[in-house]
Amino acid sequence: MRWLVVFTLSVGVAVSACGGGSADPACTPNEAVQCVCASGLEGVQECNSEGTGYKTGCQCAGESDTTNSDTVASDVQGTDSGGEVSGSDVANDTTEDDIAVDDPCDPDPCTFQQPSCDGYTLEVYEAPTCIPDGDSAMCFHPIDETHCLFEGQSCAEAACVPIDDPADFIFSKSSSVITRLKLATSSGPDACCFDLTGDGEIDNAMGALIASMESLIAGQSTNESLLEKIQSGSWTRILNIVPRRNKLSTNNNLLNTLVIHGLVGRSENGSPADNLTGNGIFSVEPSSFVPGSVLPTIRFVDGSSTYTGNPQGDPSQTWTLQAGSAQWRIPLNLSVLGEGEFLVRSAQIEAVVSIGPNGDGFTFTDGKLGGYVLQEDILSGLNEYVANTCSCLGLGQLDLITPKQGGGYTCTPITDSSCTGDEDVCEQLGETCLLSINVLKPDLDTDGDMEDDAFSIGFWIDATSASLTGVNIATP
Repeated sequence: MRWLVVFTLSVGVAVSACGGGSADPACTPNEAVQCVCASGLEGVQECNSEGTGYKTGCQCAGESDTTNSDTVASDVQGTDSGGEVSGSDVANDTTEDDIAVDDPCDPDPCTFQQPSCDGYTLEVYEAPTCIPDGDSAMCFHPIDETHCLFEGQSCAEAACVPIDDPADFIFSKSSSVITRLKLATSSGPDACCFDLTGDGEIDNAMGALIASMESLIAGQSTNESLLEKIQSGSWTRILNIVPRRNKLSTNNNLLNTLVIHGLVGRSENGSPADNLTGNGIFSVEPSSFVPGSVLPTIRFVDGSSTYTGNPQGDPSQTWTLQAGSAQWRIPLNLSVLGEGEFLVRSAQIEAVVSIGPNGDGFTFTDGKLGGYVLQEDILSGLNEYVANTCSCLGLGQLDLITPKQGGGYTCTPITDSSCTGDEDVCEQLGETCLLSINVLKPDLDTDGDMEDDAFSIGFWIDATSASLTGVNIATP
């Protein structure tokens, strides 16, 4: 069964009918028709939006408005010199609009509907609106929907409730495993991914920084390291699409609102080679969730996918998928600045996806993943790397890089280094600390203080379909 991101089209409003059967409309809704003025000339009047009558009486140039009371001017047969009226003289015509018609919405027959659960979706009904429909009434019930699973919860007894046991977490069948994550550059053939500053240019200062350092110092690159981790199965990440309701976009394409959960996966058959074939089966590690809850730590929210394929079920059908506002720790090899997992903030993803080879899940190539890394996080990561790896620098409890009074950063002088052999990287860190700080030029101001404090970053990302068995609760 194809689950990707196509679900039953539904509209966020409930309609119920009250009263008897509907009558033929008195006029065509919103249509303007000709009418006869009291002067005998032609005028115009406009039907109301429900078709039950006219908004006004006959509108005539040079005359006052004639309202729905439809009073026709008296017919004067003649007057004598004394001003008396001769003849009967006044004929008040009565039209259909003068006949009193009961208002089917008075009294209002519409009643509140109680909140309810539709799977994981909580539906709360707002105050209903009564609309006359001939001698019947139509009750419109606007619905406010909350997808409880977005916050790691279920829906029960008309409320979002916490899921206490990770084993009870229900995953969507629309899943994929990442097969490639490649740090992009800000220019050239590998340029990617988003304009984060609004100047019309791709922003990827982190990619440019790492590329420049890798060109100067030999060693494993970030992309080589990422590829090795993915192919060996030591860094396995699953994207699980959780759908909401479908609706039509402004161009009438099918638009699905959704959230994407990023999950830490474990191959169920223990063969990393099978992970990337589109038929991989994975369990989900408890580390995927915020401690003490089943709220995934990686959540791309406010997402959507727009259908762009053949509506007749063409297997090549595709969707344009996008979502944002995630926080995702990604391993980066910063050469002389050390290696570690750095938090990519405000991460967004964009890709053209299609159904995976196993009929479930989804696959895409050359998707885009981007966000920013705080300069403070990079320097903290560097200090952590030095503390754990470079005791030979003789810093003791001191950080290698410290904030400088008045702003900026400085380096702790290295006076008692004993680094040799395999500790050359640590020696380089001590020697190039000030130089490294000088090349760290952030390009984003994330706190509005007019000082750049973060590095934009972008990745090319590929994925193929995957199946999930549930949370691996046996993992500590």
